[in-house]
Amino acid sequence: MRELARRLENGDESQLICWIKQNEFACTVRPLRRHPRYALGRLILPPEARPLVDDWITFMKVENIRSILSLMHDADLACYRLLSFRNENLLDHLSDAGFEVAPCPYEDPHYKKSPTQEKLATLAKVRKQALIAFRKLPKPVLIMCSSGIDRSAPVAAFIVETESAAHN
Repeated sequence: MRELARRLENGDESQLICWIKQNEFACTVRPLRRHPRYALGRLILPPEARPLVDDWITFMKVENIRSILSLMHDADLACYRLLSFRNENLLDHLSDAGFEVAPCPYEDPHYKKSPTQEKLATLAKVRKQALIAFRKLPKPVLIMCSSGIDRSAPVAAFIVETESAAHN
């Protein structure tokens, strides 16, 4: 995901996703998170960024993504509130675009100042919630948080390990 972030920051959007399991499970950064112009963390995107978000959606459809497992928290979603989406909500917009969306809000542990045990308990809860959602969602499923590192990576790893153990 760090390599994907580097490519996106340099303007290379030829591969917006990283396949975890080909045609079943993929990971990405949230729309425009690493865009050369809008990559500044939790920057509120201006209205003129909406066509770029819609281009991102088109790319996901070309990749045949059917479902989105979102780990984005309110602070991540707030970046999109000026883009005239239904309810000012990116997840509603993704649903309106035809994706089945499963929200599993997970505050970025990198920014959350809480004891390690609390962070681990939250991670365990979110992993279980995300696994249940993953099993129900039409495949391929795209998992995303903001940068695809601190939240998506450990949750995706848990899903892959659990699903692999269940099929052996």
